[in-house]
Amino acid sequence: MIEVMITLAILALLSAMTIPGWLAMVNRQRLGKAQDKISSVLRDAQANAKRQDASWQACFWDNGNQVVFAVQHVLSNGTTNCSQAVNWQPLIENQTDSRLMKINTLASNLNPIPNPLPSGYYEVQFTPKGLVDPTVSPNIGNPAAQKITIALRNQSNSPQSCIFVETLLGALRNDSGSNCNNNN
Repeated sequence: MIEVMITLAILALLSAMTIPGWLAMVNRQRLGKAQDKISSVLRDAQANAKRQDASWQACFWDNGNQVVFAVQHVLSNGTTNCSQAVNWQPLIENQTDSRLMKINTLASNLNPIPNPLPSGYYEVQFTPKGLVDPTVSPNIGNPAAQKITIALRNQSNSPQSCIFVETLLGALRNDSGSNCNNNN
């Protein structure tokens, strides 16, 4: 009986030591999936703009429950904005993982200028040539000016991942951790 108790105590101790590391690894994988999906969504909008010779936009929205995205054509009069999108899809298909993600609003700034959208919406528009539209993103040459940052919902000091849209050509750069808070 004592041997069983000692074995259980050792197993409990080993579990207590390994579970936090395992959870951290799982959370990093979730953030990596979200980061990859954001990059893919941005590339899809850019490819659609080139292929159809029309302006397209990638929209991201944290609706309070999960992060969703939409890729849509921009009307010729430029009035389409993300708050009018109807084809919202979860950023991550797994509902549990999707609900764990949030947009870090303090470290994200893809809001269009000069007409900011309602809180929680983020957008990048691409011209018919596949370039980032400078009328929507006038500070695109400054990497800090165009960034979306994803973190874990309801966790203080959460790890985070970010995607910078760095140039008019739509060059993307992925980063993580404290680099997402930096201005470069």
